[in-house]
Amino acid sequence: MLRKPVYFPEALEEFDQAIAFGLSEWGRELVEELVAEFEAKVSYICADWVQRRPDGYGVFRINLAKFPYHLIYRLKEDQVEIIAFSHHGKRDQYWRERL
Repeated sequence: MLRKPVYFPEALEEFDQAIAFGLSEWGRELVEELVAEFEAKVSYICADWVQRRPDGYGVFRINLAKFPYHLIYRLKEDQVEIIAFSHHGKRDQYWRERL
């Protein structure tokens, strides 16, 4: 079953901030790689691959391979809710208030 991604507005804002930072610090080529990896991870988690248990808040985390970011998400029957696009250096579990 392929789930539909649904993005929390805060997660999209965090992604936009990462892109803006990347454009000012890394350049367009690396930002394009960030966007491609983000899209690939979202496709991956929407493809019903999950065989592990969520954390105590019912959410999952998946790291990007090349960049210091991870996606925080939870699974619903027919959708994946993207809760946060978090930098590894951010305060851990700041996104809990979104649940």
